[in-house]
Formats: sequence, structure tokens, C-alpha cells
Amino acid sequence: MKRPGPQHTLSLLDSGLWKLSGPDSASGLRLAHAWPAFAWMTLRFHKSDTAPRHSLELTIKKRGLPDDAWRELRICVARQLALPPRSTHKDPA
Repeated sequence: MKRPGPQHTLSLLDSGLWKLSGPDSASGLRLAHAWPAFAWMTLRFHKSDTAPRHSLELTIKKRGLPDDAWRELRICVARQLALPPRSTHKDPA
């Protein structure tokens, strides 16, 4: 029997950046691309403070989430990809 991997929590922050909590935590992640499917979704993130060549890809399986969490994830990803990117810093006035 295959052992489950470590548990992580993926959160969308008010800033529009994502945070991965858990054993391999990362913050300041900007969603770059998503590959949604019926039973899983692969997400590619770039660190907001580094060049795009440093990316993190996560595959999230529907089977591991409650229905409400899966639906919320799909909505957040679709909204963020449909909107223009937000500035992660404020320009001086």
C-alpha cells in the first residue's frame, strides 16, 4: 500500500499571493499557470521575489479534499488566471 505524502495547506492571501504551509513551506508564491482536470489540478508558481526560472509545481488531487475545498480551489485559480496580475508592491506617489 502506498503511504500518503506529507500534508500541506495552500492558502490564497489578500495580497493575491499564495502560501504553502507544511514540511516544505513557501510564501510569496505567484500563480503562473494551471492545468485543471476532472480529478486533479497541477499548479505552477513562481516566487514573487525571484526570476521566473525558479518555479514550484504542485499537483492537487480531488480525492484528498472535501468537495467544498476542491470547489473553492478551482474558483480561486480560475479567478486569478482571468484577472490581470496585481502589483506586489506599491509605487511611491
